[in-house]
Amino acid sequence: MKNRVLLIISWTFFAFVSAHAQIGISIASGMNISNCKFSTVDGLSPNPRMDFFLSLAPSYQLDDKLRILVDFQYSRKGYVRDYIYSSIDTELRYSYLDVIPEIEFKVYPFLSIGFGLNYAVVVNEDQKTEPGNWISTKKLETIKQSDYGINGKIKGEYNNVFCFIRCNYGLKNITNIEYTDDVGRTINVSQYNLNLQIGLGYTFNFKQNK
Repeated sequence: MKNRVLLIISWTFFAFVSAHAQIGISIASGMNISNCKFSTVDGLSPNPRMDFFLSLAPSYQLDDKLRILVDFQYSRKGYVRDYIYSSIDTELRYSYLDVIPEIEFKVYPFLSIGFGLNYAVVVNEDQKTEPGNWISTKKLETIKQSDYGINGKIKGEYNNVFCFIRCNYGLKNITNIEYTDDVGRTINVSQYNLNLQIGLGYTFNFKQNK
């Protein structure tokens, strides 16, 4: 099902681009500042962690103001699990392949704002308890193997170089872990990805097909 969704998004985008054809291809990289939002877990204080992302984004220009793009990313997210009653912290790292369809609106010649969605598939999940090493938890599947959410972005451009800040808010409960209270009763817990991206990139523009 995941693969079908990704293929449909890709085929639809490239079919539309081939028909309209003012094309750009952007490459970018940068930093993720990620965290997770939890509900109904006492004593857990999730803290942000920093990692990286890599991006490839085909786009096309609808007019002077509007651009549509699909950003394909390898993106590392997660959080630092800090229990209030313990001095030991555990770092959780989630590696995703993200598909981010967006629409950009140019506010000024050098400044755009963007809005979109994201669909993500888990590539790997790891954890590390200080001062230990990273250990893969992929076989345990502590989180669900897909995620989706909404995005907002501010982007600055000069010639073909651009920088941006993108915020992502996850809408899917991703946890597969069953939490219990002090007497062993199950607690219904929700966990959502939160992510802030700071990126720098370059766009290759191509002539419009006739």
